[in-house]
Amino acid sequence: RKLVPMYTAMKNFRSARKYAKNHLSEQMKSHEHDSKETKVALELVGDVEMSAGNYSSALVHFTKAFKCCIGLSPTLLSCNLALKVAKCYAYLQDWTLSIDYLSEIERRASLIRNSDELLNQVQFELASVLFAMGQKAKAVLIYADLLDGNDGKKVGESCNDVCTTHVHLSSIEYFRAHMNCGNCFIESNIERAQKHLLEAASICLSDPIGDDSCISHSMVLKLATSLQNLIKKYDFMGRDAEHSLQSMLGILFVHCEEYQSAIRELEATLQDQKTTSRNQVAVATTLHNLGNCYLEVGNIKLAVPLLEESMALGKVLLGQESIDVADTAHTLAQAYGAMSNTDEAISLLQLALRIRMQSFGMQ
Repeated sequence: RKLVPMYTAMKNFRSARKYAKNHLSEQMKSHEHDSKETKVALELVGDVEMSAGNYSSALVHFTKAFKCCIGLSPTLLSCNLALKVAKCYAYLQDWTLSIDYLSEIERRASLIRNSDELLNQVQFELASVLFAMGQKAKAVLIYADLLDGNDGKKVGESCNDVCTTHVHLSSIEYFRAHMNCGNCFIESNIERAQKHLLEAASICLSDPIGDDSCISHSMVLKLATSLQNLIKKYDFMGRDAEHSLQSMLGILFVHCEEYQSAIRELEATLQDQKTTSRNQVAVATTLHNLGNCYLEVGNIKLAVPLLEESMALGKVLLGQESIDVADTAHTLAQAYGAMSNTDEAISLLQLALRIRMQSFGMQ
């Protein structure tokens, strides 16, 4: 049983499924089919299937596990299990059953102490279902309450949920902008859409993508798509605003290791910035990010001049001892190292180390 979460985190779903099903078989041989042990084992298999995207199979196992709880006093564990069932129905686009389960969870949770976070999760899932069903007016009221003044406190501990909420609210503003096309409200709609997207982006970029991250790859890509749509649809926000969004899109693709997509977006951003933008610091940042992408895909010849230009601009604009200069020096050192230019690489690493130690008061 202990191996299952490890294999799931590694996305080795075949092995995770094998060990989870073996554990379930053992529990069903030694315990009643509606026992607590069997329920836990069924839920474990469901977790694996849900992580693998096999929502129909996950639903079967979660439903069987939930039946073991019928007739028992409501607990947070049983409600969380029912929440997983509701999520599976939502993934399978069976909105009615998803809402039925969410209503049942809300009823059960109201009988349990300290269930505020669970109730917020139920409201979040309900808003997501309503959003998917096209009932955006109802969804936005729930989302706005969950964000509690845009700080995400009421959504709970899941950064992914806060991020999703901002993405959905931004999409709602798209819808309103489309409906208001041609009148004075459209710019405020776009401004709010941009605000929510950048809030979501800041959440994504503050958490590294990986097995331990709250933010999933799918959420980052969903956000990236939303940003891309915003850029394509509206061309009157001002060039710097457009550049910042397009640059953010490129960074998000880097964040989820989609380097070719990142290169495409960052090259377009750089070309526009060099001809129309007066924000030279943004140009230096784009040069660094684009150079880093080329380094990641092994194109050292293209990476080096971009990183050198970024570092030169950074020294002029931000100062010789800025952290941004240290970051670029570190990346450029990696490029020189890949070219076997050891002396230059060591010199740049020493520079980066000295600046970082100074910034932390270590010198």
